[in-house]
Amino acid sequence: MAGKYRRFAIRLFIFLNILAAIIFLLACLAPYLNPEKWWFISILGLGFTLVILILILFIFLWLVIKPRYIFISIISLLSGYKSVAVVFAVNNVHPFTYSKAKNSLRIATWNVARFVEWRRNNNAGSQTRLKMMSLIKQQNADILCMQEFFTSKDSIYYNNIKYIQEQLGYPYYYFSW
Repeated sequence: MAGKYRRFAIRLFIFLNILAAIIFLLACLAPYLNPEKWWFISILGLGFTLVILILILFIFLWLVIKPRYIFISIISLLSGYKSVAVVFAVNNVHPFTYSKAKNSLRIATWNVARFVEWRRNNNAGSQTRLKMMSLIKQQNADILCMQEFFTSKDSIYYNNIKYIQEQLGYPYYYFSW
């Protein structure tokens, strides 16, 4: 009797493992398919990391129960290794080099959060603003993209556009309120 339950449980786990492998492989296709036409596969792509974790759990399960079935999960994970590498990126950490090659274009983007301080005064906020401006200058970027950027022509506020043009050397700009 116990043998029947064991065989049933193993067959159920094999079925679930194959199902998870198929869902994983379909989810790997999500970035390459039009979501209007293949909406179901796009939804599978949302659960991509969960399916990876399920396949890893199956690997450990098969190590304990029947090691020969471990290949169901391993082969599917190896088949989708590019998608897995995008989710769990392992990058070599290189220090930032401030010097740049002549034929390169450097774009810097930063959410500056209004440079911490709106009004002209000489408090800690204005010192932080100047440190931020100094850091921007150090990046030696060709194009600056700043979110939550604040500027004003009113003399009680900082005119950050004018400061960036004159002090940092960026004569051209586009600003949208």
